[in-house]
Amino acid sequence: GTQEITASHMLIATGCQDLAVPLPGWTLPGVYAAGGIQALLKSQHILAGERILFAGTHPLQLVIAEQIVRAGGEVAAVLFAQPRHKMLAPLLGAPATAARRFHDLLAGGSAMRVLRRAGVPVHFTTALRRIAGADQVTGVETSAGTIECDAVGLCYGFVPQSALPRMVGAA
Repeated sequence: GTQEITASHMLIATGCQDLAVPLPGWTLPGVYAAGGIQALLKSQHILAGERILFAGTHPLQLVIAEQIVRAGGEVAAVLFAQPRHKMLAPLLGAPATAARRFHDLLAGGSAMRVLRRAGVPVHFTTALRRIAGADQVTGVETSAGTIECDAVGLCYGFVPQSALPRMVGAA
């Protein structure tokens, strides 16, 4: 059965999804949300490609790249559009927030060490300009040059999953 509930305010915890950022080539086979690459690896033990590149602005891409390396996959590069100091500034300017996010900071540091040991380039201030390929991803063009890969994980942050509230007509 169903039950109708009336309320002046309601909290609906729907979760989030990767923020889609359209750029040339983003609809090619081999382009994924970084979370999709992580889901393939964690739930099905499948690598999304033979040479995977991550690009975006969110530090989660470091952790996913580390998971790919630990699973025996090859990561072509991890690209951050912003400078390193801009990514760290919110935490450095708010010690209480940094203390609460200590485990996340440790995970990011651990991922950087694993990626460095594996020879994975991690670049800051490197914008993704275009994903190349005709029928499949063959590489990317960045503000610093071209990198060959057959899969791209985009990681530009997250947005709330708002489909459920919209379906019921919530304001």
